[in-house]
Amino acid sequence: LNALFLLPVLAALLTGNGRAFLLALVALCLHEAAHAAMTFACGLRITEIAIEPLGLSAKLGEDPATLGDELAIASAGPIFSLTAGIAAGLVHQSGTYPSESVALFGRINFILALANLLPAPPLDGSAMLRALLARRFSERTTRAALGLAGFATAALAAAAGVYLYLQGQSFYLALAACAFMLVSTLGELRGSRGGRAGAMLRRNAALGASRCVEVREVALGGGVTAMEALGLAVSGKYTRFIVVGEDMRELGALNENDLYEGVAKKGR
Repeated sequence: LNALFLLPVLAALLTGNGRAFLLALVALCLHEAAHAAMTFACGLRITEIAIEPLGLSAKLGEDPATLGDELAIASAGPIFSLTAGIAAGLVHQSGTYPSESVALFGRINFILALANLLPAPPLDGSAMLRALLARRFSERTTRAALGLAGFATAALAAAAGVYLYLQGQSFYLALAACAFMLVSTLGELRGSRGGRAGAMLRRNAALGASRCVEVREVALGGGVTAMEALGLAVSGKYTRFIVVGEDMRELGALNENDLYEGVAKKGR
C-alpha cells in the first residue's frame, strides 16, 4: 500500500465525492482481478499487488512464455472494464435498475478501460507496447520507446489539465495523472539495469522449471563493453553473445550471466 493512496481518499471525502471514489475503487479491484485471472490461466503467478494513488498494479513472478500470453494478460483488464461499462450502461438505459450509481459505475469503467490503453508506464497500454517491441528490439531501444511514449502521454494529460482550467472546470485529476505518469516513466528509465537483471533471473528460473525460452544470438566485436552488449539483450529471450575477430572467426561465446559478472568486476 503506497502511503500516497490516502491523498485521493482525503480529496474524495473533502469534496463530497465519496460514492464516486468507492465505485472507482470497486472498478479498479475488478479490473485487477481480470488481470489476475488471465495470469493464472496462463500458468503464471502474482507476487505482489500494489495500491497506488491512481490505481492498482500487479507484479508477476516470471515473464510470460509467449507474446500471446503477455498480450492476453495486459489486455484482460481493459477488456473487462470496457465490457462492465457497456453492461452497466445498458442496464441503466433499459430501466431494469435505473440507479444513478449504476450509470456512474458504467462511466467509471469505460473511462478506466480507455485510460489504461494509453502507452505510459505503468498502464496496460505500456505493457502491450513493451510486449510488441521487446520481441523485435533490444532492451535499451524498448525502454527508450516506452519513455518517449510515457512523456508524450504525460504532456497530453498536462495539456488536458490546462484546457480544463481555462474552461473553469476541475483540472486536478488531469494534473495528478500527469505527475503520476512522469514519475512512473522516470522510474522505468532509471531502473533499466535492474530490469535487465530481473529479466535474466526470471529466464533462468523458467529454464530451471523445464520451460522453453527462445534463444537469440548476437555477434560482438572485441571492442564492445559488457554494458553495451547487455543493451542488445532482448527481453523474454535467452541471449547468447558470440565474440568474433577481425576475420569474422568465432573466438568464443558469452551469456548474460558472464556479462553481469564482468560488469560487477570492472564496472563496464
